[in-house]
Amino acid sequence: RILDDVKPTDFAESIVTKLKAIKDARPEQILDQLSQIQSYFENVEGSTEHATKIKEIISQIKKQFLDDCVIPIDYSRNEYHKLLLKKIISRPSSLNKVNIFTINYDLLIEKMAEDIEIVVNNGFVGFHNRTFLPSAFKLNLFLREATTSKQFSRVINLFKLHGSISWRFNDENQNNPYGLEEVQLPQ
Repeated sequence: RILDDVKPTDFAESIVTKLKAIKDARPEQILDQLSQIQSYFENVEGSTEHATKIKEIISQIKKQFLDDCVIPIDYSRNEYHKLLLKKIISRPSSLNKVNIFTINYDLLIEKMAEDIEIVVNNGFVGFHNRTFLPSAFKLNLFLREATTSKQFSRVINLFKLHGSISWRFNDENQNNPYGLEEVQLPQ
């Protein structure tokens, strides 16, 4: 819908045609194309005005995607995710920690894991200022039973390849080399 609102007066006709041509593509394809167009305006044309307009369109599309596809998820109706996580955690303790890779932006896996007391390691460290630190994926947590010498791991690594609705870009903090921070979202 957002790309339908682009007017021929906003950009050159070739760019408007390109924007109209990608309007029915998948969201990640649209965002990829828009990022390329934005980069073209910034680096080749030197047009900050056009680059800013494309950046605004990208922000609008991201917001629309979250509003339409991610935020409305009913977290109370996902027992299959809990079942999967329970099976993963019940593996023999001699096996390595499980790495889960997802392209989803939502917090479904995190919510289901929390409901069944599984620790999710998503690569962020810190309490008040949660910043991305890839070496955090090497951390582990074990529960030791008092009556035996056995250890049980209740931790999974969660790699969110396309990001998450709880991540924000913030390059103002010198102690945050990747410029990513995780924020607590209201429930």
